[in-house]
Amino acid sequence: MNAGGFSRIKCDVPRPHVARIAIASGPENPLDLEVCGELFGALGFVHGTPDIRAVVLAHDGPYFCSGGEVPSVATPDGKMVGPFAEVLKGLHSLG
Repeated sequence: MNAGGFSRIKCDVPRPHVARIAIASGPENPLDLEVCGELFGALGFVHGTPDIRAVVLAHDGPYFCSGGEVPSVATPDGKMVGPFAEVLKGLHSLG
């Protein structure tokens, strides 16, 4: 089963109970606002699919991720907000 609608990542369920989310944003797989948005969307797909029990984070190309320019800012109480922070919170919320 494939979760469609993504252009910079791939999300599928290659085996029962296992989702694979692969960064596929170019040879070095840089993170940017669009990739973070798609990662967050894929995590929503995983969270909404009760029979998925494990997630594999992967990549296309020779590098997992070369880094990127994704703005996140700290709130006065020290919480991070921004696209990448939301992806990390989405990963954490999977349990």
